[in-house]
Amino acid sequence: MTKGTILLAAAMAVCVAASRSNAQTAAANKETQKTAAGAIATDEHWSRAETYGDTAFLSKFLLPDYRSVGHDGVVHTRAQLLASAVKHGQDTVAAKAAVTAYRKAHPYATMVVIEGNTAVLSFYSPVLGSEKGLKSSDILLFEDGRWHALYSQHSDVE
Repeated sequence: MTKGTILLAAAMAVCVAASRSNAQTAAANKETQKTAAGAIATDEHWSRAETYGDTAFLSKFLLPDYRSVGHDGVVHTRAQLLASAVKHGQDTVAAKAAVTAYRKAHPYATMVVIEGNTAVLSFYSPVLGSEKGLKSSDILLFEDGRWHALYSQHSDVE
């Protein structure tokens, strides 16, 4: 490799890293907005955090009394969700593959309603629509300049 080729490769790597950094900064800035887009961006960060074991984010994001109720009525606590994220973080390749396969098999659309400092994100079947095909809902609270999760409810709609 010539010196010029090495310099070009290094410059390209810096540009790619800067582009990723700018995208991450833009996403993080959106998460601090009390808007539907901000709530959705935060929810997407939540999904990545669970998949990749980002317990630092989850610890700040999930309120102490956070609960998730599954389609079977079983309640999952904040502590259980954090423990699950730790397991996913130990094998991110498998966790990402599982999430990708699930989302491909179960497409969804999103609807957001904001009242005051509360956002309700509803995920529904694009085939059945939001009236008959509700898959899950997350309730987020906007506190200290960020969205935080309080509650999630899931159904068995496919």
